[in-house]
Amino acid sequence: MAHPPLEFRYPDIVYYLINTVDHPLPANSCYICISTGVMSGLLRYILFFIVTSIGQPYKVGLLLNSEEQDESNAIKSLAQYTISKQNKSNTKLQLVERYHDSIYLNLMNSVCELIDENVVAIISGSDSTLTAIQVNLASQFHVPLVAAVATNPFLKSPSKENFELALSPSDVYQSQAIFDLLKEYNWYQFSILASADDYGINSIVNLQYLASQDDNFSIRDIQHFDVRKDLSDSENSSFFEKELQLIKDSIAKVIVLNCDGKFAKIIFREAERKGLMEESFVWITTDAITSKPETMAYDDLSYPSFYQGLIGTLPHYGKGSTQYNDLANAYIMSGGRSSDLRMSSVKVSMGLEIVHSSLKELDEGEWDNSPSVSCKSPSYWVGGEELFSKIDENFQNGAYDNSGVVIPTYDILNFQEKGFEKIGKWENSSGLVNLGKDETVSRWVDRQDVLFSGGKYSPPSGIGNMLTGYHLRIGIVPEPPIAFFDEKCGNNSSPDCWYGWNPDIFQKLQEDLNFTYEYVQPADNKFGGWNKETKEWNGMIRDILDRKTDLTIAVSINTERSKYIDYTASFYEDQAAFIVHTKTSKSSSNMFFFLEPFELSVWISIIGLILVIALLTTFFSKFSPFGKYGRTIHAMQSCPCAKCVLRREIKVAEKCRFVDTKKYSCLVEKVEKDDEMNELSYYNSTWLIGTGFVLQGTDTLPTAPSGRFLLFMWWLFIMILTSMYTANLTAHLTLDRSTATITKLNDLLNQGDYKWGLINDRNLQTMMSDHEDNTYNKIVTSGVGLENLDEGIARVKKGGFVFIDDSSVLTFNFRGDCQAALTKTGKFNNQWAFGTQVNSPYSALINSMFLQYREKGWFTTKFDEWYNSADENISTCSSSVGSDAKFGIPILAGLFLILGVGAVIAFVTVLFEILYVSRLDSIKMRKSIWQCWLSVERGVKIEWDLESTPLEVKTNSVQGDGDRVYVSFDSAGGENVGAGAVWLYFAGSTPQYYLNWCSMSYTILPVNPPSASDNVWRITLTRTAGVRVVIHCNDVEVLNKLLSQATCSDSKWSTYWNRDVTKIEFLNADTASDYYRPQPAECPAGSYKNKDMTRCDTCDAGRTSNTDKTACVSCTGLKDEWSTTIRTTTQFPVIPGTVVEVTCSDSGALNKGSSEVTCNSGTEFIFQFKEPECLHPGSFEKAK
Repeated sequence: MAHPPLEFRYPDIVYYLINTVDHPLPANSCYICISTGVMSGLLRYILFFIVTSIGQPYKVGLLLNSEEQDESNAIKSLAQYTISKQNKSNTKLQLVERYHDSIYLNLMNSVCELIDENVVAIISGSDSTLTAIQVNLASQFHVPLVAAVATNPFLKSPSKENFELALSPSDVYQSQAIFDLLKEYNWYQFSILASADDYGINSIVNLQYLASQDDNFSIRDIQHFDVRKDLSDSENSSFFEKELQLIKDSIAKVIVLNCDGKFAKIIFREAERKGLMEESFVWITTDAITSKPETMAYDDLSYPSFYQGLIGTLPHYGKGSTQYNDLANAYIMSGGRSSDLRMSSVKVSMGLEIVHSSLKELDEGEWDNSPSVSCKSPSYWVGGEELFSKIDENFQNGAYDNSGVVIPTYDILNFQEKGFEKIGKWENSSGLVNLGKDETVSRWVDRQDVLFSGGKYSPPSGIGNMLTGYHLRIGIVPEPPIAFFDEKCGNNSSPDCWYGWNPDIFQKLQEDLNFTYEYVQPADNKFGGWNKETKEWNGMIRDILDRKTDLTIAVSINTERSKYIDYTASFYEDQAAFIVHTKTSKSSSNMFFFLEPFELSVWISIIGLILVIALLTTFFSKFSPFGKYGRTIHAMQSCPCAKCVLRREIKVAEKCRFVDTKKYSCLVEKVEKDDEMNELSYYNSTWLIGTGFVLQGTDTLPTAPSGRFLLFMWWLFIMILTSMYTANLTAHLTLDRSTATITKLNDLLNQGDYKWGLINDRNLQTMMSDHEDNTYNKIVTSGVGLENLDEGIARVKKGGFVFIDDSSVLTFNFRGDCQAALTKTGKFNNQWAFGTQVNSPYSALINSMFLQYREKGWFTTKFDEWYNSADENISTCSSSVGSDAKFGIPILAGLFLILGVGAVIAFVTVLFEILYVSRLDSIKMRKSIWQCWLSVERGVKIEWDLESTPLEVKTNSVQGDGDRVYVSFDSAGGENVGAGAVWLYFAGSTPQYYLNWCSMSYTILPVNPPSASDNVWRITLTRTAGVRVVIHCNDVEVLNKLLSQATCSDSKWSTYWNRDVTKIEFLNADTASDYYRPQPAECPAGSYKNKDMTRCDTCDAGRTSNTDKTACVSCTGLKDEWSTTIRTTTQFPVIPGTVVEVTCSDSGALNKGSSEVTCNSGTEFIFQFKEPECLHPGSFEKAK
């Protein structure tokens, strides 16, 4: 066990004994003669026991601030009490106190004095600024320093050794706590007032960072004040006049105050004078204030009422915990004062506990416990690093976590009637926590017990909604109708001397926001432009930058200006235009004047449209089943008559076109009326559409709905286009022909009749000069630079001059001028807004008012009042003189789009026509294109040939639900002649089957069917090699059973299962079957079902079938040899389905039946053909 050197403050006798045990005793000594070795060991053991029992005190330094006597006395008293308790153990501490002030040199001397005293650790109750100096000095000698209240996040530097342990959480967490509090109340706009020292600056760095990362937040202003202010005469002085005025000008209602408590008292008093402590304001204070609330008290120890509502954060130091209560009770019982129990003193006491426990643990082993270092020599204590590691380890293990550092914790305080009261806390792990009376932890929601300024318990919005007490300076230039100056008024700064659109807006804002204002007119009377040579702004923009004004009247928003100023929300959008004076004339020297209303591209597009619309009209006529041509073709294509079937095959074989079908004499197509079918050929359609363009027509019109709709849209297009043509032709004939050549800005460079110009330093000039198209740059450089609006108006009225400016300005200033022709360019659109200083505090309020004005329509009403209202002094033109610009594709794009949409709708319509007719076809032919499955009807017998068509049943029943499929088969010859039955039972884990008249009980399927929510069961019956029943589930074969005496339990199985199945029936007990797939329709005469039962194939001419004679409907009923003879004799194929009557040339014929004739040899055959015809040409009915 290690211990301090024995020469330190031990009795001299002990010193003597320890240092002589290994030396020979004097010859005349009277000691009992004992072996020297035994004596040495015994003495060492006894002396070791004595040393460890008496205990050697370690020196621990305590730094106290002489400028804060009350605070220092409280710290000292509680520290001495803590030492007295610790010294009851073997490891003892001796407190070495040193006082310091805020002078850095004196502070360093105090630290050096402690180091020279060989202290093993230093406890500091200083703030962050002073602690930073203490830490740097102590760390050089490896002496641990425990900072009780310092919170500077930059005290620990990763670039060098640091022996500092902070017992208070870093200000990084305090910033997070304040940020969460701001977010909780939606206080997204706030200002910061802080001291210009280490604590004031560094402790809010993280708060600024957090706000910058959240787009919702905006720090309106940050002010730092000099901490070296002499506050001796604080009652009447205004130490913080400048800072508080700038905070007030920021319009922020939420203010974060971060400074020492001694400044807070004076700041709050001056803020109250400026109206910053009123109802709508919120002040949030930091730990330097909340930890020393007594510094805010007045001389009589009272607090003014305007303190009520303050909100603060304070690092949690264990108040209310068991450790704190035990310490407080024991201290007071020992005679201590309760006022000594403050955050700094409790933290110092905690630091002493940590140091003591660490030393105690180290004393159990060997370590360098002699800090023999001095500020006068460049050395360091080796054991200091070991001690600091142990101190940090003990602190981090949580034994002393009431400090709220290992888990950063802050108390949220609210200044109420008796001072700061704890209303909640913030933890790094859970954020804001609401503490009730019993300190039950819950989320912070809708607090009703938090007091705010003005004695209110409802939280303020944090956003200023009025500008009461503010005086604004507004830049203005005379620009009708934006602003007019009353020449009779001599004061150009008075709002009463200005009127117009923008002065009306400012007057409205003044009424709603309650501020005062004055106008400031720039010396050069310009809006503000950038001089590329001098690199300076002029006009109102210059005044904004020089802070001569707070706002400007409406200016255009552009990129260059945005680099230097900010804007309010835009409240108007304009575009460039040009205006020129003309002379009225009714004559024209242009022989093709009638083409002037439209550009060449429009005329070409019209011709193209005529050809396209004609093509579409022809297409719809031929493609639609309701068209004259299309319905005939559709009838021929869909007719089920045998005659139509053959005709279609011949057409395919010979690659015949539809128009050539009349040579086959098909009554369905009525091709003999070829002229009627081709009334809407492309030639005729072109004539129909072309005549419509000149408002004429033809007798031939589409009959299909799609074609008629397209024609309607074409007529609508022509009607609107004709109206526009007529109007623009009138304008061209009215205006002077020389101006018609200037239809866009580019035309100015290609003519010599007119000069042109723009006003210097205006937004439009900047936009055109910087445009990527050099054409506009040439227009600016080749034109005349005008000084103001009046010069441009005068030049236009003089004649021969084109004035380029904003459309609204030109429109207003040339009202009633019947010789003025205005042309909008459709380019250089720009937004108008009020210019402001960068980060202007007024923008948010003005923008919110603008939003209200826009929603209520106030802006529109006011604009119309100035721009569009009639003026009795303005004459009205006798005839309307409009723009004579040609209409191009961009202007008519909407009209062309309407026609295009009409064509698309027509296409959709023809598709619906085809679907509709196909639907009718499918109903007639019992084959639905909409539904491939039919709902099961139970107890109803359905015609069915099970051998030719397997039965498919769809069900959503799944295994285990107990549902059953009951399908019985009947044979011809009676109502109830059974031919077998198949039952399926969905019970248990595997479906079971039952074959009626074969099975005696349900049997599990040999193959487990696939698992699915919807299943299709296919039942197939074949007799090609015995009676076989095959069952599939979702195309997976689950049963393949050959019925025989061996496989059937019922001996009557052959009686029933050998009968032909002609009908099926879903029994009433069937609970599983939902749908069944219908049997393919019967094939028409002259055709047969193919082997896959998916289509009907046509018989060869004169034969009963190609491959499947049993399934083919008889063509003639004749034997093969007779059909061959007939075909050879007539030299024409016998059409399947044709009735052929055969007679003999004499009486030797032997008639053996209605469908079989035999003649005696030597007789000749006489043939007579009777073709079955469709009942109605063009219909889809079979002939009877």
